[in-house]
Order: sequence, then C-alpha cells, then structure tokens
Amino acid sequence: MISIDLGLSPEAQVLLSRLAALTTVLETTSERALDEAAAAILSNVRTNYLAESAPDGTPWIPSAAGARRKSQGGGQTLFDTGNLFRSIQVYTESLQRQIGTDVPYAPYVQNGKTPRVFLAVTEQDILRTEGIFILRIEEALREQGL
Repeated sequence: MISIDLGLSPEAQVLLSRLAALTTVLETTSERALDEAAAAILSNVRTNYLAESAPDGTPWIPSAAGARRKSQGGGQTLFDTGNLFRSIQVYTESLQRQIGTDVPYAPYVQNGKTPRVFLAVTEQDILRTEGIFILRIEEALREQGL
C-alpha cells in the first residue's frame, strides 16, 4: 500500500489542547459574568420597584389602593400581597439569563391602562454588563498567562 499520512505536529496538538482549555475557561467565565450581571440588574429592578419607579427613574402613578394602604401604615403601590415583587427572579438556561416573573397579571401591570413599568434594561445596565464581561474575561486571560 502506498499512502500519504496527514496529521498534526506535536506542537499543533499542544496548541489545540491549550485552545480547548481556554474555550472552557471562557465559557465558565461567561457564565459567572452573566450571573453577576443578572444579579446586578435584578437588584436594580427590585430597588426601583420598592421606590415605586420605573428603571429609568420615572415615578409610578400611585394607585388608589396603594395610597389607602400607606395612609393606614401599610404597603404601597403594587404591594398588596407582595406576590409580584417576590416573583421577580433570574431564570437560567445555559449561556442565557432572563429576569422576569411568572405572575399572570404582570403584563397588565407593565403595559396596562396605567402602566407601571418595572422590568426594563437601562443604558446603565448595559454598560455595567459590558464592564463585568470585560473585567472577568481579562482576569481569566491573565490567569491563563495570556
């Protein structure tokens, strides 16, 4: 039999191995960065909710029920039972994070006749997320000696 053998040199095999390891490190780093960014945005959403304002800082129009609760020393707008507030969470799937709620009436609150926006991403959130990714990837590359 006559043949031509093709293969990778030992140096190329080492390089491929290092690239595979770097891919794993970057994927893990990306997951951690996504978790960190999602936690920061979730914190902003909850803080704004408690301040009765949209993510951009626009105050909500107070509800009559919320005003009545406040006058009696109770809750506030959109906080009768606290169910909607407590339901806002981060959902995780592979390299994706979603902040949302499974409460059936949430779309009516967010987009209804008197909308009280509580779920939105601001320019500040985007910039913070980009900063987190850059920082975490730079750290991972340094740890790998790159």
